[in-house]
Amino acid sequence: MRKGLRRFFERRLGKILRRMPYTALFAAQARAAQGPLSPCRPDLRTFGKHFIRYDYRLACVTPSPVNLGDFIQSDATEQAIRKVIEGATFQPWVRSELTWYDREPAICVMQGWYENETLGFLPNRRVLPVWIGTHFSRETRESLACLLSFNRDAFRDWVFGCRDLSTLRWCREHGLEAYLSRCLTLTLPRAEQATRGKSVFLVGPSAWREAVFAHLPTELREDVVQTDHYEGFPRSLIPADAQHDLRLAREWLTRYRDEARLVITNRIHCAQPCVAMGTPTVLIAPQYDEEERLSTVRGILPIWTMRDWVAGRVQLPSRAPDIEPLKRDLLENLRLSILAACGESVDGQALSACRARIAEFKA
Repeated sequence: MRKGLRRFFERRLGKILRRMPYTALFAAQARAAQGPLSPCRPDLRTFGKHFIRYDYRLACVTPSPVNLGDFIQSDATEQAIRKVIEGATFQPWVRSELTWYDREPAICVMQGWYENETLGFLPNRRVLPVWIGTHFSRETRESLACLLSFNRDAFRDWVFGCRDLSTLRWCREHGLEAYLSRCLTLTLPRAEQATRGKSVFLVGPSAWREAVFAHLPTELREDVVQTDHYEGFPRSLIPADAQHDLRLAREWLTRYRDEARLVITNRIHCAQPCVAMGTPTVLIAPQYDEEERLSTVRGILPIWTMRDWVAGRVQLPSRAPDIEPLKRDLLENLRLSILAACGESVDGQALSACRARIAEFKA
């Protein structure tokens, strides 16, 4: 058993060492002569209805906990694709390793937070990207700008659906076609039950939860459940158990839907799915620039601060906002964007109108 585990980790370490030369500059230089990174148009038929579902396993096991928010995104994206593409199939693959994808040609909806400045998330030609719900971290933007300085046509055939206004602004400043797509976690189905549970969920880091609980109204303290999407969820050490963290994410989504009378959180991928499922939600913003991280919920949820909470200014909702019209537009944008990426003819005016409604939506 020990020898088998040692061989496994040695193989994974070998992969890490082979990939270390892929710095941002090297990646840009290596791709400079390739022109557009998108697949050749005659090859689009090879992608069919096969999709990549993101996994987030590291190249080696580390003591860092899993982020359930990542798996909530993957689950919501898969559910959305199944709603608009009949007969879709899925292949798990690590988000930061699309450059090395070597399975059956597949479509990848690029819903995610890309912070890998080595650009390993950029797809090779076996992957057809559909950029929806995309965020580029500041470090990643620097690497992408470096790549574009070598190859201005690298992203010529791509349209970037940006999750937030910060990514949208960066794309447009660099001459890339882009629009505000928001996030596909907003498309999860609304709960069917007429009555809500009794629990109040506090979802965030432990110190943040303590500060929130200290000013929680007395009548809400009896049925409090405290948790986080980072803390207390050790990563599965069984390499073959690729579904472990996805199952865990689904279990917590079910609890937010069925047991919660109210969710108070500073996690965007707790707030958004809860609103989509019809759970009353309070978002108390972490210390991030709104355009950088929280603009995806602009017009949907008030963005409160801890100062508001301590001062008693936060209004606790008795019901979630109605975002069903937004869901329909998000799903239609997904459907038309996939068809357009695959070379199908779509109604450009209808697609533009759909994207405008998404950007301008107010609950």
